[in-house]
Amino acid sequence: SISVWCELANANFGHVAVDSALLTNLDSTVDGPPLQCSGDEQDAVQPVAQEIVLGSFQTRQHGVRGEVVALSDRVLEVRNYFYDGAGPDAYFWADTSSRPSDGGFRLLDGAPSDRCGERRLGRADGETVRFEFPEGQSLQNEIRSISVWCENFEANFGEVVVDPSLLDNLASFELGQGPDLSCGDNSVGRPPEVALTPDGYNCESLNDDFQVRWKVDAENQEIQFELLGRIDEDVYMGFGVSGSETRANMLGADPVVADFFNGEFRARDYYLSERAQCSTFNGACPDADRFVEDISTESVSGERAGSFTLVRYRRPFAPADVNEVFNGLAVVSCSETFRRFRSHK
Repeated sequence: SISVWCELANANFGHVAVDSALLTNLDSTVDGPPLQCSGDEQDAVQPVAQEIVLGSFQTRQHGVRGEVVALSDRVLEVRNYFYDGAGPDAYFWADTSSRPSDGGFRLLDGAPSDRCGERRLGRADGETVRFEFPEGQSLQNEIRSISVWCENFEANFGEVVVDPSLLDNLASFELGQGPDLSCGDNSVGRPPEVALTPDGYNCESLNDDFQVRWKVDAENQEIQFELLGRIDEDVYMGFGVSGSETRANMLGADPVVADFFNGEFRARDYYLSERAQCSTFNGACPDADRFVEDISTESVSGERAGSFTLVRYRRPFAPADVNEVFNGLAVVSCSETFRRFRSHK
C-alpha cells in the first residue's frame, strides 16, 4: 500500500492498495527519470519543461481572445481561440516591442494548405491552433509580444505581452524537443488530415479558405469531387458550371452547393437564374424545386474537423441538366431563415 500517514497519531489518512500483479511491469521503469533526492544530488537532472503559458490575449478588436502557450521556443499554441474573422489582412504576429507594431513579423500557419504564413486568419470559435516562428527566429530573440495583427490597417486586434522572466525557462527546452515544424526548416510536420489531398486527386486553391479537388474516373464516366472549406456550419461551398463561357459568373450558373446541415453532409444541384432566393422557380433554386430529376450528384459524404468542412460527391461526365464544362466556382453564404443559397463572393 501507498498512504498518507500521520506518524504522531499513528493514523492512516488515506491509502492505495497496490495490486501485486502490477509489480511485474516494474522492470520497464529501470530507465525512468533520474532520482532527485538520493545519490549525488548535485548531478540530479531537472525535468524538461513541456510547455510555458505566456498569457491570454488582451482583446482590442474583433473579439480576439485565447491563451497562448509555448510548446517550444519556435512552436506556439493558442487555446480556446476566438476571432470573428472580419479583419481584411490579419496574421499571428511577433514583435520585440510589448506594443505590437509594423516592425514585427508574421508567424507561420500552414493549414489548410502548405502556403505557410500567406494565409490570412479566418474566423475561429474556441479552437486550438498552432503556429510557429520562421527560420532564424524564436522566442529567444527578445520577443515581447504575440498578437493578431492586421497588416493592411496596421492595427492590433489583441496581444499577449510576454514576460521576459518566463523566457528564462526556455533554456529547459532541449534542442529538437517539442512538436515538429510544419512550415520552417527541416519540416516534418503535417497539416490536419482533412486538409491533405488524397493520392490521385488534382487540387486547386480557389482562395485562402476554399479548395476544390477532383479525380477523373474514366471507367465509370464520372468525376470525383472534394470541396474543402475553412467555414462555419452556416456557410455553403459551391462549384460547378459558370453562367459564362469565359469567366466565373453567377447568373446562369449551374453549381453543386455543398454544406453540413443538421449533422448531414449535402451536395445539391442548383440553377441560378437571378441574384435572389428561390421564388416560384426563379432565383437560386435547387433542381428539386424546379422539378428537375436530381441525379447529378451521387455518393455524398464528408468530414467536419474544427473549422474545416470537407464534402465529397461524384458527378457524371454528362450531367442530366447541363452540357458545358466545369469553369465556375464560388464560396457562398446562406440565409438563416430559409437555409437557402443566395449569393457568392
